[in-house]
Amino acid sequence: MKKKYVLLILILLCALFDVSAQTSVTVPDENKVYNIVNVRTLCYITPLSEPASASWGTLYEVGFFERYSTEEERTKQQFKFIPVSGQTGKYYIQNVASGKYIAQATPSLDGNDWLAVWVDPSNIAAYGSKVEFIITSVGDGSVYIGNSNYQNLLGTDYPDESYVKCTADASWGYAPNYKWIITEYIASDADKMALILILDNVNSYLSNPVIQIGNEIGQFPQDVYDELLAKQAAAQDVFDDSEATQEDVDAVKGALEAIFKTFKESLIVIHPESEKKYYITYDGEEGKGINSLDENGEGKAFLNTFNEQKFKFEEVVEGDFVYYRIQSVRNGKYLYRDSNGYTTLWAEDVSSEGDNALFRIVATENLEKSSYVFIQIKVDGKHLGNDTGTGWWSDVYSDKGSDNAIYWQITAADDLTNGGTATDIVLTGRWDSDTFNTIIGENAPFVTTIDFTNVTDLTELPSVAGLNPNCLIYVNEGLNVDGEENVVVFNGEGAEASNVVLQDGYSFNNVKNFTADKISYTRSLSDDGWITVCLPFDVNQDDMILEEFADVETTAEDKDEMIFSRVESVKANVPYLAKRGKEIDNVIFEATNAPVYSTENLSPVSPAAGYAYHANYRKIEGNDVVGFYLMNNAGTAFAKVAEGTPNGSYIPAFRAYFTAAANRMLSIAHDNGGATGIDSTGNIDRLVIIPNSGSVEIISGKVQMINVYTLDGCLVRTLSLHEGSNYVTGLDKGVYIINQQKVVII
Repeated sequence: MKKKYVLLILILLCALFDVSAQTSVTVPDENKVYNIVNVRTLCYITPLSEPASASWGTLYEVGFFERYSTEEERTKQQFKFIPVSGQTGKYYIQNVASGKYIAQATPSLDGNDWLAVWVDPSNIAAYGSKVEFIITSVGDGSVYIGNSNYQNLLGTDYPDESYVKCTADASWGYAPNYKWIITEYIASDADKMALILILDNVNSYLSNPVIQIGNEIGQFPQDVYDELLAKQAAAQDVFDDSEATQEDVDAVKGALEAIFKTFKESLIVIHPESEKKYYITYDGEEGKGINSLDENGEGKAFLNTFNEQKFKFEEVVEGDFVYYRIQSVRNGKYLYRDSNGYTTLWAEDVSSEGDNALFRIVATENLEKSSYVFIQIKVDGKHLGNDTGTGWWSDVYSDKGSDNAIYWQITAADDLTNGGTATDIVLTGRWDSDTFNTIIGENAPFVTTIDFTNVTDLTELPSVAGLNPNCLIYVNEGLNVDGEENVVVFNGEGAEASNVVLQDGYSFNNVKNFTADKISYTRSLSDDGWITVCLPFDVNQDDMILEEFADVETTAEDKDEMIFSRVESVKANVPYLAKRGKEIDNVIFEATNAPVYSTENLSPVSPAAGYAYHANYRKIEGNDVVGFYLMNNAGTAFAKVAEGTPNGSYIPAFRAYFTAAANRMLSIAHDNGGATGIDSTGNIDRLVIIPNSGSVEIISGKVQMINVYTLDGCLVRTLSLHEGSNYVTGLDKGVYIINQQKVVII
């Protein structure tokens, strides 16, 4: 026992769990007993009690199984290597339980020359050199075992993996099916060979630099990876435990194998669900996949653009294997192999086609193709593929080996859906332009964000007619967005935009923080009056006078004054008062290498209880603006929009407004304490009349009635005014007298 554990531990330490650590015996001792373990299956060569039938009817008698549990049974999996007299390096391989030798079948005796058979010692002369075997080191710690006649190698059948054959198929000579570990058998030891191999496989797999862990598309999932590491550590603990029982070994091996399989298959669809639809795409040319259209007039399966080609998989379980019938969603037809043995066709009914219509999905074991699978036809295990180098109309054949184009990606045909809102669109699923246009609909002018980061197969940025010019587009790196404005690129470590240009008069929103190489917002200035402003980025602005909401004071007349104090720069998402400090018609707020912050769920500035100054990035109008305090056109006060008078009132984007508990006008006071609102005069009967295009804004200090006259003194309308802003519409163009003032409507 001690000898075996020391050997295994030294092996592992010297190779850090590389497969080369499993050094097979290459020169066996005729006085010792050995196991012969297949590298691919981790199973032991075992004689069958009676011949069994392979999937195509051939009888075989040399099988392989997991290690038997009792010492009596284990003799069936024990072998002696008896040197062939006078021939150095050649051995008879004798089973301990039966005393029979392994040999390559002979057609005159066994009917097939590619099977391994058992030969009675008295009959070995009839098999000649086919019963004499040479052990050859592969160089990775395993060996080939081939007879000395044709150097045909012992191996396992593929893909069924149910029996041992002896074949000269060179294309398979380097596959794990033909590699073996010859290890000395020691009675009463817990068998750790299978555990060692799975530990090696896991470590080798994870050490490959191609492996990427994370939660992005194309990365192995973090949670599955963490569970794999935990099971790997538990298995290592059992391996290191010299007192571990076979039950302990089997338990951790089974758990590690299960999670390792889950990990390897986490990027592929190996068991498609019957109710789901899938695409079957081809790795040889981007955008091509299996197609079931009938344009070729022959009903063949061929490669073409796959966007509209969806398939369903009908499960058929036969023994330990799961096969599928592949059905086109478009026309309901099934895929099958024609009687010529290579053409792949579509038919409505394949019940008579048997194994020619059943396909198995298997992992490639190729880390460079970790998201692809093989699709094998059941009848002979050959692969779906096409003739390499052919054009876009290439037929899909079902007789391909590993040297042809056979890699396929099966992905769920997730319909493109919007998990966000009509204005902040969050897309998931496979890209489809028609579905996207339906989602956008007539909302393009109002859309503020479109998130493409969870969309698959998006190859170029779509053009959207009439899209809000302030709309931010979120995409993953790899998409060509050179020269595009307002596009935010996510690279796994952060998000960046090369140029963000914000236009006044259009709504804006940002739901994800990012950095902009350059960002700007332009605002027209009509006079020297105050305006409200808010921005999603920090900026210094020398040509503007900026003030922030600092306090609330109550005047001697029991009126509320909003106190604003001077600041030197704009902070993101903080509302300000501003006016030009120089003679400019337009102000451009511009910053470089600037963090751009989310504008979702902003908190107002509220230095005094009951008064809040809000930044706003979307146009608010109609009844939605009722109850808010808006700055009047003169920039002198904030007046409440009363219920019943919202017409003409609205809050544009990049502005600010007040909410307040007091139901009265809010005057503005600056650093020097001088009020500029109408309440600062102390005359509540005075009206401020501001004509607009097609309407008139009347700011009143109290509830009152006034009349509107024409120039010749005719009464046009009697108005009932609320305290605050009142909007008068419906007046014809002309000159009117309102509160003894001439007002021109244009």
